[in-house]
Amino acid sequence: MRITAANVDRMKSVMEQYRRDTGKTIDVSPESMVEAVHENHLEVVVNERPFIHHMFKQAESLSKLFFEALVWEILVASAETGFILCDDPVVIVPPKGVADVGFLVPASVKYVPLTRILCLRLGDFGQTFRYRSVDSKTVSVINQNIAASSSRFIMGPVKEQLETIVLSSGSVDMDPRPRFTLETTEVTDDGSLQKITQNPRKYFYLDNATQAP
Repeated sequence: MRITAANVDRMKSVMEQYRRDTGKTIDVSPESMVEAVHENHLEVVVNERPFIHHMFKQAESLSKLFFEALVWEILVASAETGFILCDDPVVIVPPKGVADVGFLVPASVKYVPLTRILCLRLGDFGQTFRYRSVDSKTVSVINQNIAASSSRFIMGPVKEQLETIVLSSGSVDMDPRPRFTLETTEVTDDGSLQKITQNPRKYFYLDNATQAP
């Protein structure tokens, strides 16, 4: 509202846009609206609707990326072990030595555990799809990345396996670093530009590998 009521001209424009969009006229003057906002005469109560709307928009964008743009591999765990789950549904592992973390960072790997024996691995841009069997060592490294990416919880049916993964991934204590950093890079009368950066976590790779398994 502070941005909308930055000045009278801005408020006039917003009220005119509202009239065009809804066919309704606001029976107050732009000057009184600006005064009400600047003098804190209004109480703003935000419900969950904008947050939920934003979540669905992000989900739609990610679904197009997942299904239309990236290479798919279904990893099949060996009989000796299995994949775990955590409270982070998508685990992103950048190439070794790369500080940037994100879905489109080149050579980054995205893991989505599906079942005890199946895990979706998303690679770079491409249209291929295949199944690939992985040995117990590979599953262990993937599970370490899953545990390190968690915020509070990891889940699995075998207690001894979970305890081993917690120790090997260094996840005994919660990571004190924030998962994301929000930075405002530009502010104008029309809005603000904010940059969200996903901060690096601990990552694990197979011996001498520069990319996640």
